[in-house]
Amino acid sequence: MEIQQLRYFLVAARYQHVTKAAEEIHIAQPALSQIIKRLESEVGTSLFEKNGRNITLTPEGKILQEEALKILKTIDELPIVLQQKKAERDKTIKIKVSAATIWLMPAIIAYKKTHPDVNLDFIRNDDMRDCDFLITTSTQNAKYAGESFIVDEEILLAVSKDRAKNMPDKVKLSDLKGDVFLITDKSKPFFRICEEYCLKSGFAPNVIFECDSQTVIFDLVSADLGVAFCPTFSWGKIDQNKIALLPFEEKCFRKIVLIALKQTTPLQKDFFSYLKNFMSDAQTSQHK
Repeated sequence: MEIQQLRYFLVAARYQHVTKAAEEIHIAQPALSQIIKRLESEVGTSLFEKNGRNITLTPEGKILQEEALKILKTIDELPIVLQQKKAERDKTIKIKVSAATIWLMPAIIAYKKTHPDVNLDFIRNDDMRDCDFLITTSTQNAKYAGESFIVDEEILLAVSKDRAKNMPDKVKLSDLKGDVFLITDKSKPFFRICEEYCLKSGFAPNVIFECDSQTVIFDLVSADLGVAFCPTFSWGKIDQNKIALLPFEEKCFRKIVLIALKQTTPLQKDFFSYLKNFMSDAQTSQHK
């Protein structure tokens, strides 16, 4: 069954006259009759009954007319649907944020506010095939598929103000072997980076508490219930009346990496440039 057959059938059904239908579609009447007979053969039933010089639809013909109208309507609307989907896709940014969420999310929201027609689709699984951008963290200068931008963020030690009075201006990481640590989440890349630094200094951090809230961690640190690793800027401002942030002698850093897995549309290029400038400004402020 071909689409053209259905179109010719519908014209014949509308006119209920083969000759008039043939004139409408500019083919010979015998040719249209053969097309209808071939269609009837394919569906296995008669579609028209002769009524003098006219034709009328059989019950099966009426069913085919109803279904064919739906099918051809869908087919005729496909170009519009596809154009709409393309326009929607061109206005969609698919991004996976697996690091520095607290720092970057307000910037991403700000971009959305200035581009209200843009759709932000946050990817949660590990399937990167449809992802446009990935934000991750590491300690290595790895090679990434696609253009990338990297900022270095120093990792500091958060301790209570009272404890800081008896500590040097720079902390030796190995001296923390006997301390207890408060962390946000063991499964997060940030902890794994900090753990790697500890292991290189000869010990595994003794974690006594973990949660998803930096605020809770800092409250516990200020109460001198433990110490915490703290990135310089990506966790936001810290109340330094309660907490002291001390650098390590070894200079611990992590890399926040923005990867453009796809950067083919003007929107993708603009978004990449926006985040790149935002991250660059933060890194500059860190060194002031």
